[in-house]
Amino acid sequence: MAAAIGIDLCSDYTAVHIYGNEEAVVLPTVICRDRDTEHFSIGEEAYRKTLKGDGVLVDKLLRLAARRGTATIGGTCYEGRELLSIFLKKAVRAAMPNPVSRETEGAETELVITLSGLQKEWREAVLEAAKGLQIPKKHIHIIGHTEAMMYYVLNGPKELYNNAVALFNLSEEKLFYYELQVIRGMQKATVLCEGEPMDEGFSLDILKSEAGRKLGDSILLGCGEKLMAKKNYSSVFLTGKGFEDINFFPQFKEFICRRRRACVEKGLFAHGASTAAFDRTRPKSAFPYVFICESRLGADISLNVVTKHREERLLLAAAGDPWAEASGRISLIPYRQNYVDIDIRPVGNRQKPRTVRIPLTGFPERPDRCTQVSLEISFPEAHKMKLCLRDEGMGELFPKTDACIYEEIEI
Repeated sequence: MAAAIGIDLCSDYTAVHIYGNEEAVVLPTVICRDRDTEHFSIGEEAYRKTLKGDGVLVDKLLRLAARRGTATIGGTCYEGRELLSIFLKKAVRAAMPNPVSRETEGAETELVITLSGLQKEWREAVLEAAKGLQIPKKHIHIIGHTEAMMYYVLNGPKELYNNAVALFNLSEEKLFYYELQVIRGMQKATVLCEGEPMDEGFSLDILKSEAGRKLGDSILLGCGEKLMAKKNYSSVFLTGKGFEDINFFPQFKEFICRRRRACVEKGLFAHGASTAAFDRTRPKSAFPYVFICESRLGADISLNVVTKHREERLLLAAAGDPWAEASGRISLIPYRQNYVDIDIRPVGNRQKPRTVRIPLTGFPERPDRCTQVSLEISFPEAHKMKLCLRDEGMGELFPKTDACIYEEIEI
């Protein structure tokens, strides 16, 4: 049977949700190898074995894998990405028996992993580690927490997102705040979601005492009042280990429940990721929106071209496209110009459209329509585009040269 799997992979805790299941499985992001055998344990079991002295614990797996670090256990050196791969396999198995057998491989099985940050080294490490799940690479996707929140919220009742939606994530590391808004009245309904870590975060250790809980309640209330003072909110969501007992924060609880719905969801981002995975198994998406967030482009990028004597706009990448997958190459023949104009049209009213002109400096002078230019684009992040323009010449009369232009453009 095929599956849609969502994984929220964080430095402290990891949540795995299989679409259709009621709850996500949440476990510490740690792995332990037995001292005398090559048997591995993860999560709470790993902690128990370590405390008994039966194994050696490795934590901070995501960071270890991202910096290509190693860990030596019982005289054996393990790559960080190898340990992360073992962890992922065991974490999925904890959420679903026989998670990726021969019966579950193939086009119908989708895996979406969500991360709190989309740095290149993190994405590369996770994609390499996920190979061990035996899911084809084209069915493994990485999204940010903002996109996972979108799928989670939009998969619920509409009254929860008629106005703005707030989300607080209280983890071992930090307090994060996210905000989502559906913008209607445009050509296609657009969903904007942004998130940021709060400077006012606190260690969860303080919740072990009454005084610490009062301090945490005061900090959360202050953040809520500051962040949510100027908008109407339909709902507020809470997630993360720090919100396992919302009764620790009575003032904050009263504030977020005032004239709006408030929900606590364990493994919220994993739920959103599994919804995204399931949506990819559908012939047509159930979410007719343009998503604008940290893992999606926020602008249409195009250039004006002439085809069959007609001038038209050639779209290179569209707002809402996953930027990590939005790369490509086209061939152009400049006509009465020695430059290429790139049009950038941000979605919404936050920025004005603009045109970036790239002169073909260093390209050989040739008669008009006798130069073919190869244009390659890629996106290292949501707000940055890389361009490469190469001289391809024109047949035997005008052979290509080594002329090449690299540009990096802020979107």
